[in-house]
Amino acid sequence: MPKKDKPNSSASKPENAPTDNREEATNTTEEKEEVGIPEVKPPGSSKKELLKDVDFSVIDHHALKATNSLLKESFWDLTKYLSDDDAWEDDLVKVRVIFRWITSYNVKKMKIEETPPPNTPLEYFSKIQSGFGNHAQLFYIMCQLFDIPCVVVDGMTKSKMYTVGDPLNHEEMAAQWNAVYLRDEWRLIDLFWAIECVEVDSGKDDDFDENGDFLDQESVDDQKEDNDDVMSKASFIRYHHNEEVDEQYFLTDPRQLIWTHLPDDSKWQLMKTPMSEKDWEEQLYVRERSHEMEISIKRNLYGKQVVQAKEGKADIILWFPEKKDTKQIHHF
Repeated sequence: MPKKDKPNSSASKPENAPTDNREEATNTTEEKEEVGIPEVKPPGSSKKELLKDVDFSVIDHHALKATNSLLKESFWDLTKYLSDDDAWEDDLVKVRVIFRWITSYNVKKMKIEETPPPNTPLEYFSKIQSGFGNHAQLFYIMCQLFDIPCVVVDGMTKSKMYTVGDPLNHEEMAAQWNAVYLRDEWRLIDLFWAIECVEVDSGKDDDFDENGDFLDQESVDDQKEDNDDVMSKASFIRYHHNEEVDEQYFLTDPRQLIWTHLPDDSKWQLMKTPMSEKDWEEQLYVRERSHEMEISIKRNLYGKQVVQAKEGKADIILWFPEKKDTKQIHHF
């Protein structure tokens, strides 16, 4: 997992919120984030319970169907489209459509040749590329427009750059992700990891040439007819808009995210008994595939990054769900 750089703005105080000649969407981000947010406490249900019988296929299709011309329109126009003209009342649906629209773009691969119009999504993507913004802050901005309580969480992450056993480096491991409030509970989201983990795990990180153009020249003509005067065909290919996403980092359960993410403010762990930095440093390095496969780890190994062998032998016990423990090959 590549290190996620923090933007050159104050931590947890997203800047560059979209503006236009209409009334401001919100007060300052500082007021939005620090005043009037709901009580911060662990969620009362798991992600599995929350999403039981929930089907996001229609919502995801709507997000992926957004025309690339919206990149050059205002955030208000984008919000109007994504909200289906305010047709959706459930904040879970709103959060999902924001999440899926942002993650449908791989910003680092986008080749932005022209100067984007000010206060547009494309301009913010260019700021992410330049290190003056990030996915967490963009998600926060869009939640503001949907009037959904959201914060940017500062902390450290154990990415693929992390070496087991190394001491923590606050500067090199610094990262930001989000906590969002929906259905009366706080939930955790990391859009950057949702995008990057797909590339790392699938080997798709090199699907573009030395000029930044996509090797996969999939047609996006479904939305092209009404936008020929706005963006060229090359632009549509350049702004590829159908990226896969790692669902593990959408509304992640706190006890799963804590394996790799440690907030600076322990309340955003969203756990009844917060973990100390020392315990986090010494615990096992567990990644998303273990959670997706529902692998359980023997509890007495939780605080051991390094298991000492006795007489050349060591036991590391893992439990697999019965329904998933057949026809699997594991490499160590």
